[in-house]
Amino acid sequence: MIAKKQKIFEEINKVLTMQGKTARNLFQKVDMDKSHDISFEEFKEMFKHMNISEQDHMIREIFRSIDIDDDEKVSWAEFNFDFNKCLTKTVNQMVEEEKLLAQSQGAEDDFEVNKN
Repeated sequence: MIAKKQKIFEEINKVLTMQGKTARNLFQKVDMDKSHDISFEEFKEMFKHMNISEQDHMIREIFRSIDIDDDEKVSWAEFNFDFNKCLTKTVNQMVEEEKLLAQSQGAEDDFEVNKN
Protein backbone atom coordinates (compact mmCIF):
# COMPACT_ATOMS: atom_id res chain seq x y z
CA MET A 1 0.00 0.00 0.00
CA ILE A 2 2.88 2.38 0.73
CA ALA A 3 4.20 2.00 -2.80
CA LYS A 4 0.72 2.62 -4.19
CA LYS A 5 0.30 5.78 -2.11
CA GLN A 6 3.73 6.97 -3.16
CA LYS A 7 2.87 6.43 -6.82
CA ILE A 8 -0.40 8.35 -6.43
CA PHE A 9 1.32 11.25 -4.66
CA GLU A 10 3.96 11.33 -7.39
CA GLU A 11 1.18 11.54 -9.97
CA ILE A 12 -0.58 14.30 -8.02
CA ASN A 13 2.69 16.22 -7.69
CA LYS A 14 3.33 15.92 -11.42
CA VAL A 15 -0.10 17.37 -12.25
CA LEU A 16 0.29 20.13 -9.65
CA THR A 17 3.70 21.06 -11.06
CA MET A 18 2.31 21.22 -14.60
CA GLN A 19 -0.51 23.46 -13.35
CA GLY A 20 1.82 25.66 -11.30
CA LYS A 21 -0.04 24.67 -8.14
CA THR A 22 1.06 23.40 -4.75
CA ALA A 23 -0.16 20.71 -2.38
CA ARG A 24 -1.58 23.53 -0.24
CA ASN A 25 -3.62 24.79 -3.23
CA LEU A 26 -4.99 21.28 -3.75
CA PHE A 27 -5.81 20.85 -0.06
CA GLN A 28 -7.70 24.15 0.01
CA LYS A 29 -9.59 23.29 -3.16
CA VAL A 30 -10.82 19.91 -1.90
CA ASP A 31 -11.66 21.31 1.55
CA MET A 32 -15.09 22.19 0.18
CA ASP A 33 -16.68 23.04 3.52
CA LYS A 34 -13.65 25.18 4.51
CA SER A 35 -13.29 23.31 7.80
CA HIS A 36 -9.48 23.22 7.43
CA ASP A 37 -9.72 19.43 7.39
CA ILE A 38 -10.51 17.00 4.60
CA SER A 39 -13.21 14.42 5.17
CA PHE A 40 -13.11 11.06 3.43
CA GLU A 41 -15.70 12.28 0.91
CA GLU A 42 -13.59 15.35 0.13
CA PHE A 43 -10.51 13.13 -0.15
CA LYS A 44 -12.35 10.98 -2.70
CA GLU A 45 -13.22 14.14 -4.63
CA MET A 46 -9.52 14.97 -4.77
CA PHE A 47 -8.96 11.80 -6.80
CA LYS A 48 -11.73 12.79 -9.21
CA HIS A 49 -10.37 16.33 -9.45
CA MET A 50 -6.89 14.98 -10.29
CA ASN A 51 -8.34 12.42 -12.77
CA ILE A 52 -6.92 9.53 -10.76
CA SER A 53 -9.01 6.40 -10.99
CA GLU A 54 -8.76 4.30 -7.85
CA GLN A 55 -10.99 1.86 -5.98
CA ASP A 56 -12.79 3.12 -2.88
CA HIS A 57 -11.12 0.62 -0.56
CA MET A 58 -7.65 1.79 -1.68
CA ILE A 59 -8.65 5.44 -1.24
CA ARG A 60 -9.93 4.56 2.23
CA GLU A 61 -6.64 2.83 3.13
CA ILE A 62 -4.61 5.80 1.95
CA PHE A 63 -6.90 8.17 3.86
CA ARG A 64 -6.50 6.14 7.05
CA SER A 65 -2.72 6.05 6.68
CA ILE A 66 -2.63 9.86 6.45
CA ASP A 67 -5.09 10.39 9.33
CA ILE A 68 -2.45 10.02 12.04
CA ASP A 69 -4.72 10.94 14.97
CA ASP A 70 -7.59 8.70 13.77
CA ASP A 71 -10.20 11.47 13.95
CA GLU A 72 -11.61 10.50 10.53
CA LYS A 73 -10.42 13.71 8.91
CA VAL A 74 -7.10 14.82 7.49
CA SER A 75 -5.64 18.12 8.60
CA TRP A 76 -3.27 20.18 6.49
CA ALA A 77 -0.41 19.15 8.80
CA GLU A 78 -1.18 15.45 8.30
CA PHE A 79 -1.61 15.82 4.55
CA ASN A 80 1.51 17.94 4.10
CA PHE A 81 3.65 15.63 6.25
CA ASP A 82 2.59 12.50 4.39
CA PHE A 83 2.73 14.09 0.93
CA ASN A 84 6.24 15.43 1.50
CA LYS A 85 7.38 12.17 3.10
CA CYS A 86 6.35 10.26 -0.01
CA LEU A 87 8.00 12.75 -2.35
CA THR A 88 11.19 12.79 -0.25
CA LYS A 89 11.34 9.01 -0.55
CA THR A 90 10.99 9.43 -4.29
CA VAL A 91 13.90 11.86 -4.43
CA ASN A 92 16.02 9.62 -2.21
CA GLN A 93 15.20 6.63 -4.39
CA MET A 94 16.19 8.58 -7.49
CA VAL A 95 19.51 9.52 -5.87
CA GLU A 96 20.12 5.88 -4.95
CA GLU A 97 19.27 4.76 -8.48
CA GLU A 98 21.72 7.34 -9.87
CA LYS A 99 24.41 6.04 -7.52
CA LEU A 100 23.75 2.45 -8.56
CA LEU A 101 23.81 3.44 -12.22
CA ALA A 102 27.10 5.28 -11.74
CA GLN A 103 28.54 2.27 -9.92
CA SER A 104 27.41 -0.10 -12.64
CA GLN A 105 28.83 2.23 -15.30
CA GLY A 106 32.12 2.22 -13.40
CA ALA A 107 32.06 -1.58 -13.28
CA GLU A 108 31.37 -1.73 -17.03
CA ASP A 109 34.23 0.69 -17.69
CA ASP A 110 36.54 -1.43 -15.54
CA PHE A 111 35.48 -4.50 -17.48
CA GLU A 112 36.29 -2.77 -20.77
CA VAL A 113 39.72 -1.72 -19.47
CA ASN A 114 40.49 -5.21 -18.17
CA LYS A 115 39.24 -6.80 -21.34
CA ASN A 116 41.87 -5.05 -23.50
